[in-house]
Amino acid sequence: MPIRSSTRRRTADVIMFPVRTRLRNGYNRNTMLHATAAGERLDGPFRLGVWTVYPDRNELVRDGDVRRLEGRAMNLLVVLAEHSGRVVTKNELVDAVWEQRIISDGSLTTAVADLRRALDDDARAPRFIVTVPKRGYRLVVPVEPVSASRPAAVSARPSRRWRRVAVLAATAAAVAAAAVAVLSNKAPAPDPERVLVLPLVNRTGDPEMERLTLLARDRIVQEAIAAGVGRFTSGENRVLTDSDAARLARKDGAGLVLTGSIHQSDGLPEIQIRLVEPEARELLFAVPPIVVSSTEAAALDELTQRTLGAVATHLHSHAHARLLTHPPPFAAYREFMAGNQYFGTDFGRSIEHLRRAVEIEPRYTSAWLRLATAYRNTGRHPEAKAIFEQLESRRQELNPFEQLAVDLVAYNPTDPQRAYSAAQEIDRMVPDDPMIGYLAGMLAIRLNRPREALGWMDRLDEDAPSFLTRNVMWSQTYWLRALAHHIIGDFAGELDAARAGLERFPNVLELRSAEARALAAMGDAEGVERAVDAALATPAVTGSAGWVMIHGAASARAHGHQELATDLARKAVRWFREADERFGGVEFGLGEALFHAGELEQSRRVFEAGVDRLPPEIGHETIAAWGWLGAVAARQGDLGRASELDEALSGVDGPTLRHVALFYRVGIAAWGGDRREAVRRLQAACASGWNSYSSLHNLERILLEPVADEPVVSRLLSPSD
Repeated sequence: MPIRSSTRRRTADVIMFPVRTRLRNGYNRNTMLHATAAGERLDGPFRLGVWTVYPDRNELVRDGDVRRLEGRAMNLLVVLAEHSGRVVTKNELVDAVWEQRIISDGSLTTAVADLRRALDDDARAPRFIVTVPKRGYRLVVPVEPVSASRPAAVSARPSRRWRRVAVLAATAAAVAAAAVAVLSNKAPAPDPERVLVLPLVNRTGDPEMERLTLLARDRIVQEAIAAGVGRFTSGENRVLTDSDAARLARKDGAGLVLTGSIHQSDGLPEIQIRLVEPEARELLFAVPPIVVSSTEAAALDELTQRTLGAVATHLHSHAHARLLTHPPPFAAYREFMAGNQYFGTDFGRSIEHLRRAVEIEPRYTSAWLRLATAYRNTGRHPEAKAIFEQLESRRQELNPFEQLAVDLVAYNPTDPQRAYSAAQEIDRMVPDDPMIGYLAGMLAIRLNRPREALGWMDRLDEDAPSFLTRNVMWSQTYWLRALAHHIIGDFAGELDAARAGLERFPNVLELRSAEARALAAMGDAEGVERAVDAALATPAVTGSAGWVMIHGAASARAHGHQELATDLARKAVRWFREADERFGGVEFGLGEALFHAGELEQSRRVFEAGVDRLPPEIGHETIAAWGWLGAVAARQGDLGRASELDEALSGVDGPTLRHVALFYRVGIAAWGGDRREAVRRLQAACASGWNSYSSLHNLERILLEPVADEPVVSRLLSPSD
């Protein structure tokens, strides 16, 4: 699938809710899970591979290395150990570990990540805990109870006196837990989208400012209700202590609190707002200070826009959006989300919205990066390059996360390792962010590491927000899963991934192409026919039935099912002749279908006509057209025309294009019978940064067919992980 106003700084700022400065890594989700009491526990310590686990002390011990776990993480480990070897569902884990609490399902993901870190485990290459997508987790190491005769590592057996103390403490804890359960039944469950807005604290010393504190609160609530952002409610008309505010939020069932203050700054009122999670007293967003320098109405407008933008970003964006230097105004946020909605299906409309987002907020880094990607996916490379250069020029203004995001999105195609390293670093900052996982998986494919890509993909559904998983862009995660399985030769896994994606996105025909590719590789002609029929009957959002047939033909040919390949290629020819589908004036689908069908003269005519219609600027489509036409001419034995096109490709310059042109020159040399030159060029292409290994498992495999038995080709077809 083509992956086609200055802020003032204050000192001594006093706000309600003294909070931790670390940002949350989890998500607020629309769906919350209710936990029930924990089940049975192991009686005592047990061995888990190299670790000895002491549940009563919340400790892991290995060769003198003692690691303490948070109590909930230890309870989670005990539950997994009790069911070692089988999948424990998410609901089972939540019911067993979170007692008498309402939790977000992101809490489970975070607890598993903490547990993996303590065990020195890796989700991408698990040795202890395996993620089973859409089901739960499985402990894959044997559990061996530590016998009573074996010394218990560090602590001695407690005395009778301390055992009595422990019994009393346990009884007191049980009574307290019961009291909490009774009280919790009287208060509504925290609603993650319910926002309690408190009056601002007047720290100016001017009684006249009291009116502004209430006016600001009421304006925010009214605008939020009108815009449909969360569920806003007003608090009492008095200043509350932080503990009183937390109790009020709990009583109101609010999962979020907006609080703030008004100060004097150079003789002018300055308003500051904070978005806080009351139970944890955790800062989620700090809205840049607003100085009332002109009219009160203008200041309140800006304050409301900034505040609603912060709340909406928190509620409905993926986790790394919280690390932005400047939360966007609400109007910019709405344009950004509209651009995301059309991204991948209607790039023209997506670009319109994204341009408006950055016009409203020029410091909106996420919108700039998405706009640059949209430009790049539509072949508008100079405009994408200009954005990346602009972001790089103000790199010092960006925070560390934003700098890494630029490195990730603006990566040089000849150096995907740098972008992959940036993705890994961002993942350490924001564990389990689905968009980062998707980009990292895509880069792992480019680095010919399909197993690593599958590790990233398997994590994606763990905590992805629904606004993201409903977007057609999410279909690419299934497509990447399918491609990774194909590269490692697991065609059954590829078929499962494609069909899982089609259940959610039946109109995305790239997933139908992956299904046909897997079935064709297995030689299942009837299965491929059913996939093609389904594609023909589907009103496509992306992709087309013709490309489903070509993918099937290319896969069947590559895996020795020549009759099936020819039949699919001929069907594709008929479809493309009726569809008249073009890219940049070139009927690539028809030309490639004819090439696979062996109709070389007709294929040549199609590509020749397309080349004549191409714009003068040399881009990826021009290079591909020259490459396919050169291969057709060489296969026909017209070495003169093949040489002309080879020479044109040799003159292509630029780091992002040169290695692509060199790869197509490999195909021309291969079909022209010069095996040695084809191998030399392939090695040179790899050395210059060519890394489209997946193309050797897709439509362009046929270009290297005459040299398929060369060791260098075999190495490229083998995963590097």
